[in-house]
Amino acid sequence: MKNKYAIILICGLGLCIFAVFVWEQREYTTEPIQKETGNSLGKIYDEYRGFISTVQVKCQHETRCGPKSDSGYSVCSDMQYEPRKPCLVYSFGSHFIFGFEIDVIRKFECEIHTFDPSIPIAGHHIPEGINFHLIGLSDTDSTNELGWKMRQLSTIRKSLNHTNTILDILKLDIEGYEWKAIPNMISSGDFSFVRQLVIEVHFGNVKTGMGKDGYMKVKSEYWGNVTPSEQLEVLKQLQYNGFRVFSFQRNPRTKIRVPESHHQSIFTCNIISLININFKLS
Repeated sequence: MKNKYAIILICGLGLCIFAVFVWEQREYTTEPIQKETGNSLGKIYDEYRGFISTVQVKCQHETRCGPKSDSGYSVCSDMQYEPRKPCLVYSFGSHFIFGFEIDVIRKFECEIHTFDPSIPIAGHHIPEGINFHLIGLSDTDSTNELGWKMRQLSTIRKSLNHTNTILDILKLDIEGYEWKAIPNMISSGDFSFVRQLVIEVHFGNVKTGMGKDGYMKVKSEYWGNVTPSEQLEVLKQLQYNGFRVFSFQRNPRTKIRVPESHHQSIFTCNIISLININFKLS
């Protein structure tokens, strides 16, 4: 009888170990997400949710740069990806909030360039060590309808004599402009010089405010004038080009109802941190 209970106990333990193994493989998979999602908006949102809330590759040493709020970002300090002096960081979108940049300087002593065309510099303090530029990131070199000076990443890198310099961290918080800028950076080859990428992703409809029920109210137009299916394709392009999510953070103020989705609701604004697994240690 004792032998029988021992066998049952061993089998049960074996099943538990197997279940944990399967879960970890699911969490840290580096397999591409499915290419086809169909025409259902619910399926598009479900696949988006899976992309931005799944750790695709494990970072052993994750470092927080900046505050715990949505103006702070997670950086991977594993040997292959850790910024080491002399290192270079581009930060697009700041609204003159520099907690991320100040922390990067303190922890890694990197050269920092921050870009934001939306607010004049007059009356604002730029912390020591931060090179500030009234320039926005886009897929063209132009002046937009708001009068902002917009440039491609390749143009910016060339103007700063960084054409052949590794970008240890590229941070994007550019209010929907990412959907046009990212494909341009892929096609230009700029992403092959990026070691880590941190993005505040704006998905689906443009936010207008918060309802009394705790759900976000939205306009009819989409972030960057790009449809959710096209936005999802941009995220897939990132993955096809070697970028894998190692950390994610939801913005609790951007929850919307999606009745067609399996989960009924999603967060349309999320911060994701990615490493370039194609990047070779130099």
